[in-house]
Order: sequence, then structure tokens, then C-alpha cells
Amino acid sequence: MTDRSDSNLREYSYKYLIFLIIFLMLNEIFDTYTTLFWPVIDSLVITDFQITESIYAFCITIASVGMYFVFINQAISDRIGRKPMLFIVLLGMGVTSLLLNLAQSIYDFTLFLFLLYIWFSSDIWIITISEECPEKHRGKIVNLILIAGAAPTLFIPILRSLLVPNFGWQSMTWFALLAIPVAFLALPMKETRAYQALKELKSTEISEKKQLVSEIFKPSQGKYQKFFLVIILLSFLTGVNYTFLSLGEAYLTIDRLFDFDFVSLVILMMGIAAIIGYSITAFLADCLGRKPTAILFISLMPLGVTLVLIGSNLLVIIGAMIVSCSFWSLNVTSRLICLEHFPTSIRGTGNGWRSLFYAIGVTSGSFISYLLISYIGLGNVFLLLSLLLLLNIPGIYFILRETKGISLIEEF
Repeated sequence: MTDRSDSNLREYSYKYLIFLIIFLMLNEIFDTYTTLFWPVIDSLVITDFQITESIYAFCITIASVGMYFVFINQAISDRIGRKPMLFIVLLGMGVTSLLLNLAQSIYDFTLFLFLLYIWFSSDIWIITISEECPEKHRGKIVNLILIAGAAPTLFIPILRSLLVPNFGWQSMTWFALLAIPVAFLALPMKETRAYQALKELKSTEISEKKQLVSEIFKPSQGKYQKFFLVIILLSFLTGVNYTFLSLGEAYLTIDRLFDFDFVSLVILMMGIAAIIGYSITAFLADCLGRKPTAILFISLMPLGVTLVLIGSNLLVIIGAMIVSCSFWSLNVTSRLICLEHFPTSIRGTGNGWRSLFYAIGVTSGSFISYLLISYIGLGNVFLLLSLLLLLNIPGIYFILRETKGISLIEEF
């Protein structure tokens, strides 16, 4: 099969690969921007629409359900291809940001934010580059795109200071509108080599694998089921530990009584640690392998949380950096593991399930915190959730394959 596939597939064009990497960097920049720009205008939206903080929090909870629908756009990519869905996702980010700009009430704002949630955090870009880039450099290239995509964490505060005082909170949507013209850069893209090979092979065996999501559980697909269960547990528990990132500021301020400037320093260092984590993962994933990399960062999470709970100033900074580095590195490693364990025909669907269970984990972590804070304290909730991550190690070690350097073209 390999010989036949090779004869039908175009040779690597490194000029095209560079174009694709730059385009996906832009995609990830807009993904990060649309994820982060609206939380920095919370108080302004509350004032503008004359609502209470509790009502706003409820509206954000409703809007966050849109993240669950990321599953759908990734599953669709298995039906119509990666290229059209990249175009649609980028266009969706831009158009829904425009709608947010035009919101006239909190009802409009909630609806449009719900729609925005559908588009960001999509894994289609990572599926695309993983199916197209050289196998031995896949981890490095994926993390290079993520590092470039982290740029908005640096310029969002600058835009907030320059634009909002003069033009209102709506001006924070302006940069996101550029996603609309950038989306059209997807038009000269080629469909990925792996997906194109799947389309060209018209045998019954391949067409039968063009299945619905639920069919990965069927006995004929049993070899994927055990991988699937390990991956969704990893995704869910990773999402659960997002709680530290969302409530860590409150813990440091209220429970540990650190001042505003120190907490700001911790947040800045966590952002730097995320970029460092992507850089480290770029080499570890391709050198040591996906499984050891995932186990390493899982093991570091409880250590980082413990330092934050019991440490003094310097140890708190180090602990928070370990948590941030481990969380984001584990997140991208789990994405690589997922896409490399499923064939081309259900790769988008498999990653869609990963995204869905990650989103459910995010919601569950917040709910668990709500239930347990009054009994054991927020810090101990963080520690408990980080220890739950260790449950993933046996499944990763004994069940998952090591997929470092695997060819995704041959994995039908």
C-alpha cells in the first residue's frame, strides 16, 4: 500500500510547507486572540449593559457551552476536508467578533459569545500540519506554531490600554476582524496529503471506514476503542486542571494574601512559562517520544501545585511556572497523541471527541471547586485535581502506542 500511495502523492514542497506554517501561525494568533480579548473587558461590558456580576457570570456560563460544539466542526473535516474547514473556522472567528462589536444588549452579547466559542480552540490546524509535515519534525513544527500563536498574550494588554479608553470595549474586537480577509489565504491551500490519499483510494475497505463518530466503538473498530478511552480520560482530566489557571489569581489574592503587584508578576511568569513549555515539548516529543513527555508533565503538575500552596514568594513563582508549563505542554502532547492514534477517515472526529471531553473537564473542574471549596479550601482542590491526573499514567504507559515519527499518510 505504501508504494501505491507514494506514487499518487505529491512530493514535499518546502516552499508550500513554509506558506502553510505561516498561515497556521496566523490562524493560531486569531484563535488565541479571540480566546483572550473578551475577558479583559468584563467590567466594561457589565457597566455598559447595566447588569450585576452574577448575571454576567451566568451569561458567560451559557456562552461557554459553545465550546462543546467544537466537536462538530472537527468531525465535519473528516467529511469535507481540512482545507474548507480551516477557511470556515477563521471566517467564523472574524464574523462572530463583528457581531460582538454590534451587540446592543446582554442577550446579543451572550449569543454572539456563544457563537465565538464554537470557532476558537479548534484542532483542525494541528490535524492539517500533522498530516502534511515531515514525520520526524512534527512535534517541533506544531510547537513552533503554538509559540507564534502565543503573541496575543503580549499585545492584548497594549491594545486594551490604547483603544478602550478612547473607543470603548467594542474596539477590542477590531483586531479579530482581520481574521475575515486572512481566511481567504486558505483558498490557495492544497488538501493535506493524507486526506487526499484517502479520497483517491476508492476501495470498499476505505469507504467503509468513512463512518459516523459512534462507529469507533463498533467491534470492527475495537482496536481504536481502547486508545479512545485512554485519550478521552487524559483530555477530561487535563480540562479539569484548567481550574488552577482560571481561579489561581483568586487563590493567591484571597487565600495567600499576596499583593496586587506580586500576583501580576506571577501571571506574567506563567505566560512566559507556557512559551517555554511549548519550546521544551517541541524537542521532547520528537526525541523522547509522546508517551514519556506526557508522563513527565503529568508528574510535574502536583509538584508545581504543592509549591504554590506551601511556598514563599520565590517558590510560589516557581510552582506556578511549573503548573503553567506542564498544563500547556500536556495539552499539546495530548493533541498529538490523539491525532496519531486514529486513521485519516476518523482523525477529525477523534480530535473532536478529545476537544469535547476537554471542555467537559473545564466545566467539571469549576463545578467540583464550587462544591468543595467550603470544605477543604481552594488550594487543596487544586492539589486534589492535580493528583487525579496521575490516573492517566497506567493507560498511557501500557495501552497507548508510541507514535513518534509515525506516517499519518499510511494510517488509514
